[in-house]
Amino acid sequence: LKLHLKKNADARTEFGKYAIYCQRCVERTQQNGDREARPSRMEILSTLLRNPYHHSLPFSIPVHFMNGIYQVVGFDASTTVEEFLNTLNQDTGMRKPAQSGFALFSDDPSGKDIEHCLQGNIKICDIISKWEQASKEQHPGKCEGTRTVRLTYKNRLYFSVQVHGETDREKLLLVYQTNEQIVNGLFPVNKELAMELTALLAQVEIGDFERPFSTPAGQVTSQSKSNQTLKQVLE
Repeated sequence: LKLHLKKNADARTEFGKYAIYCQRCVERTQQNGDREARPSRMEILSTLLRNPYHHSLPFSIPVHFMNGIYQVVGFDASTTVEEFLNTLNQDTGMRKPAQSGFALFSDDPSGKDIEHCLQGNIKICDIISKWEQASKEQHPGKCEGTRTVRLTYKNRLYFSVQVHGETDREKLLLVYQTNEQIVNGLFPVNKELAMELTALLAQVEIGDFERPFSTPAGQVTSQSKSNQTLKQVLE
């Protein structure tokens, strides 16, 4: 196979470019081991729609965070979860999972409110493929080609020793994750603590409260803006 690919590798032709891409795939397979699942629909379409020769990481997928934003991360057919998270952490300014306690989760293909923690040695493409296959089995006869796995990066285990070196991004994501747990009744708090946390999260979301000041008649003051902000927080 290596000799065949080497013979046909040619950056001047489309056929030769695909041969070079296949050479990369063989090298990565030797490095990380065989795949466990066949290529997914997403993987096949990505390969067909854009020549993978031009991309060192030919596939990409969004990773969602607890504050409602997401980060698109590139990967290849042999990228493991560990390698995937190394790229994600470099892009977002976060520490390694062993230091931060964060982990990558996937949703459940059945649609149930269940998340699965993904181990570092599993390949991202295998996760996507197995998720697609399970989704088809869970929903037979339905055309759900647009559905794909949803990946979420959030804290799994938190220890006091992890506070040392904690980044601002990690702190922010922990705030939103704790807030969601409180809203869902998974994090018990009393009334006073709930009010304090609400005020702090409102400050993060909206900014500092602007106190009203007097101005000449007819001019718009910040009081109306402050009142509107306060009303929004209370709602």
